[in-house]
Amino acid sequence: MRIRLLSLVGLGAVACASAPPRPPAAPVRSLGLAVRPLDLGRFELRAKVAIDNDTALPWKLQAAMAQVTVDGVISGSDTVTLAKTVPPHGTLEVEIPADAEPLRDARALRDWEAKGERQIPVVVGGAIQIDEGSGIHDRPFSAVGSLKPPRLPAVTVAEAAIAAQTATFVLAVRNPNAFPVAVRAISCHASVAGREVAEGVAQGPHEIPAGGVARYRWSGGLPASGAAADAQRMAQGRLDYRLEGELDLGRLQLPLRFDGPLQSGG
Repeated sequence: MRIRLLSLVGLGAVACASAPPRPPAAPVRSLGLAVRPLDLGRFELRAKVAIDNDTALPWKLQAAMAQVTVDGVISGSDTVTLAKTVPPHGTLEVEIPADAEPLRDARALRDWEAKGERQIPVVVGGAIQIDEGSGIHDRPFSAVGSLKPPRLPAVTVAEAAIAAQTATFVLAVRNPNAFPVAVRAISCHASVAGREVAEGVAQGPHEIPAGGVARYRWSGGLPASGAAADAQRMAQGRLDYRLEGELDLGRLQLPLRFDGPLQSGG
């Protein structure tokens, strides 16, 4: 019995000695992800990470290979030169920049708008190339965040009136976002009772500030020969107009169309 007991203890000692060593901690830790909209379709991302060097050698950071995933879809990738050094037994915090372009047309933006106020998940992940003295290694990293879907500008008819056979139209463009929206141009073709009265393009570029409104005006005269008939239609509330055009936002073009009765301008 005594011999068997000693034998079991010996076996236990051998088993403990042969247990695999605990793997070292991952050298790259995520500290968060900053997201900033650049315009209606692009976003600037900053993945912040900490790199822990637990060796006696300095680590030279060479480059970061980053891939951006927005709402489960790959939306961009880039390679960034770092040229930084992590001191021996030290820690260095690094920001890895990346851009995402998940929205390339108005339809995609409308699909996002349909999601309501839901935050869209964003992941920036990849590898940091590190010369650790003993060799060059690609160390994985991942930073997780979210973004709020942007919204299309809202275009409304602020004025559609007639006075002394001159029709005037004003379109109001409201920016509902928390960042400026650049307008390249807005075009308009106006007709009254089937007759063209005004046409033109308001050129940009210019910006509509966050939460701001821009107004665009067109006017044109109706033939004097039809003044009596126009006055009769106006009295009956049947002097109708049609506005057609396009709001050019650079990467997005929004078609415009409005119909309705002209109001008396006095």
